[in-house]
Amino acid sequence: MRVSRVSQDRCRIFYQLGFVILKLSMFLALCISNPLHINSYVKLANYSMEEDKQAGHYKCTVPFGLEGRPVFGGQIFSHIIGCALKETAGYEVISGDCVFKSKTDPVHPIVYKSSVEPLGKTVMVINIDVIQEVEGKEEMRAIGHVLLQKKKSAIISEKKKYIKTIHKSQKNSLSEYFKPRLSDKERIQSMQPAIKYMKKILRDKEDFNKYVEVAHKRCSGVDVYISQHKTCKFARCIGYQLHMEKEEALPLSEEAHLDQVYTYLSFISDEYLLETALTSVGLCIINTKYNILTLSHSVNFNNCEKFNLKEPFFYTMWIDSIQNNMARCSGMIIQNKVVYANIKQIGKIIPLSKK
Repeated sequence: MRVSRVSQDRCRIFYQLGFVILKLSMFLALCISNPLHINSYVKLANYSMEEDKQAGHYKCTVPFGLEGRPVFGGQIFSHIIGCALKETAGYEVISGDCVFKSKTDPVHPIVYKSSVEPLGKTVMVINIDVIQEVEGKEEMRAIGHVLLQKKKSAIISEKKKYIKTIHKSQKNSLSEYFKPRLSDKERIQSMQPAIKYMKKILRDKEDFNKYVEVAHKRCSGVDVYISQHKTCKFARCIGYQLHMEKEEALPLSEEAHLDQVYTYLSFISDEYLLETALTSVGLCIINTKYNILTLSHSVNFNNCEKFNLKEPFFYTMWIDSIQNNMARCSGMIIQNKVVYANIKQIGKIIPLSKK
């Protein structure tokens, strides 16, 4: 996602946030026992989201240079999910959605204000306003909603009867990219490294060199692979293989692990998606022809208890339509043939004026 130029130094930071290869390894610092973190470099371990004295208020107190709608939608979206998880215990995330209203100011901290609304006995919605105070006035930057359901284990622990109803698994889209009966490790080995893939896509040598310069800095801790859809230029598959830096001294609890998965998948769900509209014409986020602004983003989660961050996983994505410069995108996050998340996004493609 491109943003306006603020200063020479800060511009370099903003460009890096919009690039294709994100330093996902930095996100591994997240766990439920530590505060949620964020900053313009995505160095989450060095930036804390602190709970305000007022219940349901979470404040980022250090300037971190988010700009645009926003600089990286996955940052704000993952924090909306994170705030909801702080408000609940014994619940699983069903879905989260966010509408970006205005660009964030690079100087002022962001405050996430949440309110809990019960929907019956086992379901609740967390409403979250993303706010910045500018010159004494509150400015709404985004609005989020997170739908949660009480976990089966929580219902049973309350000595209540859990009633099992209808079950239907979702069909994944991996067959459109890989031969049948392959393991996830075999699938990812058949994909192209991201840089090799982008070399074939990008028509401008300068754009490619700029891409490689930043991609090299973002590859530590994670291997990223890409496969183009066989017949559709508006669809592709991203493969991830994380390299865990070290084991936790104590294994995470089941709830802490699940919260980590929700936050992590929320963070990456904004990656690559809108850019798929540009790769169809030989461009990427780094270009002088178009800017792309995320307007809305949503993720529907299936049961994520068995998702393993140490194993390879895939993000298949496609553009449903582009009408009147509005791109409608969809995607799935898949591991071991199981669909763990469904993503929807709408973004505005804006032609840049020629100098």
